Amino acid sequence: MEAPKFDLGDELANREKPSTKPPKRKPAIKGLTCDELEKQFSAEIHWLWRNHVPGAEPSMINAREGDGKTTVCLQIAKEVLDTHTEGLVVWVATEGAVKNTLAKMKTIGLTTDRFLVAQKANGDFLFNFAYFRDVKDLDVFLGALETRVLAVFIDSLRGATRLDDNDSRIGKIMHQVNSVVCDKHNSALVYIHHFNKSGQGSLLDRSTGTTAASAAVRHILSITRKSKFVRRIQVAKSNIDDTLPELEAVKIKGQIVIHEPELQSDESLAGKAEEFLLGLFAERQKITAREIYEAGEEQGLTGSILKKVKPNLGIESVRDCGRWFWVFPFSPHNLCPLYPLDDKCLKSQETKGHKSRDTEGKNFKGHKGDKSHKRDKGDSKKESIPYCDCSSDEGLLDFDRDSLEDRIPEQLKGRIDPGLAKEIYGEG
Repeated sequence: MEAPKFDLGDELANREKPSTKPPKRKPAIKGLTCDELEKQFSAEIHWLWRNHVPGAEPSMINAREGDGKTTVCLQIAKEVLDTHTEGLVVWVATEGAVKNTLAKMKTIGLTTDRFLVAQKANGDFLFNFAYFRDVKDLDVFLGALETRVLAVFIDSLRGATRLDDNDSRIGKIMHQVNSVVCDKHNSALVYIHHFNKSGQGSLLDRSTGTTAASAAVRHILSITRKSKFVRRIQVAKSNIDDTLPELEAVKIKGQIVIHEPELQSDESLAGKAEEFLLGLFAERQKITAREIYEAGEEQGLTGSILKKVKPNLGIESVRDCGRWFWVFPFSPHNLCPLYPLDDKCLKSQETKGHKSRDTEGKNFKGHKGDKSHKRDKGDSKKESIPYCDCSSDEGLLDFDRDSLEDRIPEQLKGRIDPGLAKEIYGEG
């Protein structure tokens, strides 16, 4: 039997020609349904800190230089960690000066291992997010952490780009950082920013530089000075909730206390101010006006309310050696209170050259060569009450004979708390 012939040409002709099309690559973009999106993000607003810093959203906190932006934000970070048992807070110090940040951290007690300050591979802290490399490094750093990051603070936006404040490219850079921190890592992002120098317009208008920066965040809090020790925290812009209440940050012996101020009536504030002043003068007769104002600010009492209640208690203003003092005439702890004194004590005053107030209540006169001084603003004209610092026992209350009721001055009867009266004027 003859073997079949094999035709090589037919075999080659029947073979499939290799495809010249490139292989399909895996899509770099995918579409997500509503249900799939909800697995990554919550549709509800989650507030990370009180009702003022939203979670997984870009925010901004701004203020003038020296008004406590960094300190308040460190306190916010501390409260975030205190209210969340798990999670980290990352601080990006783009302006350097990390030693100053460390000092503030230790002062407010932010020493937990859950608070991290980001450091670059070269050893410095000066991230510049105008370079995509630094954005990528931040992304890798956040992804390498085993614990979820609750919030990232960037101190400050000006240091984070090195661009002019009015450069609109700042907004584009912020959007890149937002996408990494908020969208990819589901963390809150807080930019710390500056006010402009004009101090004019709304809180939003006072933000330094291009409007592209404020447009790149959903929520802005502004810190403004209320007094030396008190700062207001107000909502300047919000795409989430612009009806949030104002907060106050009070500095007390290096610690920061943030609270929602109570709306008090003028009457209740006046009573608080009177009790505060009586407490100050329980052991002292003469206190500088500055010391009183500063102590009052720590208690949330303004200078205006303290001046308002001062005449109710009979407290006088005197100027001595170029400084204003407040003098309380009714404290039995003083050697020579401001009671109307007899002729003998008045002669002693004239001989020693102590100051006394003239009958018109305009000037204070006393030591030889001493010039007249203007009265403290807001003081009403009163009859002359001699002021004496001498060590005479003239005019002192007699604790052996007088009852507690007799020792309380008429001006204060019915106004002073009985317990405080016993503390100041004795048990009787």
